Amino acid sequence: MSFLNWFSRKPPRNAALPPAASQLRDARIDRRERLYAVVRTSLVQAGVQTSSFKFKVLALDDQGHQFLVMVDVANPWGGDAGWRARIETQVIEAAQAQHGLVITSVYWRNNAELVAAPPSVPATLSGPESGPSDRVTLTGGVGRYEPLQEDEVVAFQKALEAASRLPSVSGKIH
Repeated sequence: MSFLNWFSRKPPRNAALPPAASQLRDARIDRRERLYAVVRTSLVQAGVQTSSFKFKVLALDDQGHQFLVMVDVANPWGGDAGWRARIETQVIEAAQAQHGLVITSVYWRNNAELVAAPPSVPATLSGPESGPSDRVTLTGGVGRYEPLQEDEVVAFQKALEAASRLPSVSGKIH
């Protein structure tokens, strides 16, 4: 190492986040995991086997209080608009009531690659007064999140355009 390189060398970057940013990140992760549990529980309670759906969420604000949800379901599950509307209502109400989270929209896609398992319980929801049950046990935990694929980014952008017309969505999207 030459003497001149010693003076021109950049100082090492500190990879650690400041405490406030770290706390914000941890809170966002916690809210996202809670929302994942709400969506998963709502679908399982509606009788959809876990192999028949997958979903992703997108935070619409810096704090992670507003979200957009995209649900992929096996073909037989995606055909009934009334069923989808009931699931959406249950997810939106449960996320707000249990965790104070706002779901601005739910985007549904039929996905032929998912296994179309028969319902494990009746596929009708019992009513608006019944929220997700704490008795549903989800195996495997939340784990790591899959990155968004290109087609999912396009779908999210379309859903964001629709959601951006709502007054509750902030102008800054992350």
